[in-house]
Amino acid sequence: MGKAPADQFYWKDWLIDTKHLSLEAKGAWIDILCYMWFSEIRGKLSMTFTEYGRLIGTTKLKAKKVIFELIKHNICDSENVTCNANVTNCNSNVTLINRRMYREEQERINTKYRVKKHRDKKSQKQECNGDVTPPSSSSSSSKEKISLSRYTKEIPPENK
Repeated sequence: MGKAPADQFYWKDWLIDTKHLSLEAKGAWIDILCYMWFSEIRGKLSMTFTEYGRLIGTTKLKAKKVIFELIKHNICDSENVTCNANVTNCNSNVTLINRRMYREEQERINTKYRVKKHRDKKSQKQECNGDVTPPSSSSSSSKEKISLSRYTKEIPPENK
């Protein structure tokens, strides 16, 4: 399954959603969003606080502080947040989820599946009804002549 090369960025949502965040949390969140885009499950990123720290270029403690700020302000959903902000020895994975990115990815996957299912059903129906067109018996040389004919000038018949 190929990844899409770009995504829509909702400027107004960014400004509204992040206006209560510290500058560090805003910077970390945009980096996390970029990594979510390329993650195995688009919109979902799961790692330890230490790994988040490396990802956003800071310490484990600063990363933990930033992640709890993101969760507190409801910027993203989270899973597996098992320790409070004061505990420094927490090695379990924390999953952050960007709701829009994750939802749109799931919709894309469902649409792809639905279209495939429809096409498979349609081709099976055609096979049952005998509507399948047999392959053309024309040779490749005649196709070549047709495609080349528009590039050659027509030679007028000789005058007698």
